[in-house]
Amino acid sequence: MPPETLCEMCGKRPRLKTVPYCGSCLAKRGAAKRAQEKALGGAPEQKNKVGRPRGRPRHRVEPDGPPPAQETALTIDFRKYPGLLNEIKKLADDEIRSPDQQVIYVVKSYLRGETRPTTEP
Repeated sequence: MPPETLCEMCGKRPRLKTVPYCGSCLAKRGAAKRAQEKALGGAPEQKNKVGRPRGRPRHRVEPDGPPPAQETALTIDFRKYPGLLNEIKKLADDEIRSPDQQVIYVVKSYLRGETRPTTEP
């Protein structure tokens, strides 16, 4: 190997692409630096972090639920109409949708005035 591709500290292993040291020597340098900082009086001062903070912002308050005038969920009880639920499930399987998505599609189609052939013979 050419000497410029070898580590500057040990001269044995290939260096990393971004620094002139191999991974092992770079780890040794970092450990020595931390040990020196610890001996000089503890942790260094916090540096100003640049970039977007991780996690959820603290100033934002999450709402408890949707506003009362804008309900966004509907629960449908099919206990009295199990055949209707089976038909929805069958249509959903045929059209590769979940039953929830199929119900939304059927309601939207009905509101637009479209007619759909049923699965009944």
